[in-house]
Amino acid sequence: MKSSPAERLKAARIAAGFGSAADAARALGEHPQNVRDQEAGRRGIKPEHAERYARLYKVCLLYTSPSPRDKR
Repeated sequence: MKSSPAERLKAARIAAGFGSAADAARALGEHPQNVRDQEAGRRGIKPEHAERYARLYKVCLLYTSPSPRDKR
């Protein structure tokens, strides 16, 4: 099953115990709409944001980053 970076990001948030994008946004110091947009695939995930998500959610950075297969 192939999943997009946005889908993996949302799954990582939920697995980390953040009930909403707004909860994660508060922990990150980000605007909640930015996190919602990234989880919905409406906004890209910059490398520096992927690093912050990976640290907060305690997942491998590659889990939250786009892979070369995502561009196919």
